[in-house]
Amino acid sequence: MLIAAAAVVCAVIFAAGCVTDDDDADVIGAWYHGDDKLVDLVDFGIDFLEKNDNGYVLMIEQGYIDHNCHDNNFEGLAYALGSMADTVNMITNKVGEDTKMIITADHETGGLHVSDKVNYGNTYKNVSYMFNATSHSNTEVYAFPYNFKIVPGAYSSLKDKTKLKNCDLFNIYKDIIG
Repeated sequence: MLIAAAAVVCAVIFAAGCVTDDDDADVIGAWYHGDDKLVDLVDFGIDFLEKNDNGYVLMIEQGYIDHNCHDNNFEGLAYALGSMADTVNMITNKVGEDTKMIITADHETGGLHVSDKVNYGNTYKNVSYMFNATSHSNTEVYAFPYNFKIVPGAYSSLKDKTKLKNCDLFNIYKDIIG
């Protein structure tokens, strides 16, 4: 199994052809249109996809991280990050050793600076913060593998083989899936 942070649970279930009849579609539709938390949606998605004996790929996005950064909404960002952390924690407690996961972002948004020592003029729960944009930036993001190692030089399309571009992740996914 491969789980990657990037798209929407229900869309992947439909695209994977796992919906076999109207009853399944009704169940998923009820989840998709509700106010359920990301952790609940992903938990449901994993249970549903594990019915497939051939394995599955599940991509997940906590889209409110990006939305809140565009809005320079630190409190909303903190909530969205907490939601993603809860989801990753649930996944790591639920899946087996054969499951691979990559936690990453496709870009940074907002030019966020945080500190517990520097006063940026805005504070949330003893953390000082400042956004310097409402758009995407060229700040590097990181990829965190679960149950495997990423060797950047083997996949990097950059001159600096210690780094990856987000589009390099495709080749990693392809090698994991086989």
